Amino acid sequence: KPETILQFRKDFQGHAYINDKGVRFQAMVQAAPYQKCPKPKNKRRRDPKQNTIHKDAEYKRFVADLEKSVGIFRPSADIQMDQKEAEQKAKLASAGGVQAAT
Repeated sequence: KPETILQFRKDFQGHAYINDKGVRFQAMVQAAPYQKCPKPKNKRRRDPKQNTIHKDAEYKRFVADLEKSVGIFRPSADIQMDQKEAEQKAKLASAGGVQAAT
């Protein structure tokens, strides 16, 4: 009702509020540019792929590969890097000490 709105504005426009740190704020009452509220959406569209990941072929392959690699031990990145450098040095030594151009 318009009377209620006008009374609310009269009561609260310019009212001073003080927060717990002692800072003073003044209330300002203004009309909203869009006076309507959005309607709630009760009919949410269901995602057709929801709860279907266990049926997906790519996911099944991923899980199978993951289960196969559970028992495989892989050394740390530092050890793998050291092994790679040693292989490259051995390859270089077997080539006569000259690095091939790439």
